[in-house]
Amino acid sequence: MKTTQKKHKFNAIDAAVIILIVAVIGAAAFFFLSDKESEGPVAQTVKIEYVVELRSIRDEFADNFNIGDGVTDGVALYRIGQIVAVDVFDSVYTGTNLV
Repeated sequence: MKTTQKKHKFNAIDAAVIILIVAVIGAAAFFFLSDKESEGPVAQTVKIEYVVELRSIRDEFADNFNIGDGVTDGVALYRIGQIVAVDVFDSVYTGTNLV
């Protein structure tokens, strides 16, 4: 019994698959490794507004929040902005009283 081995020939489908793989790797490298800063100045100033709601504070501390006072990050200790509005409302409890 003779066994013949078939030689694999390089064809157009093999070339298309290799080109596709190279293109995908090239596109991924372009998007992930490209330097975003080299495209020119794209920095924009954006205003971010935080609304901080405190559930309850004692009445004697309500006057400690004044418009224009600076706000400092408690962890990194850098200035993050200023107070632009202060509203004080009576606290309303909407839960279930279990007592």
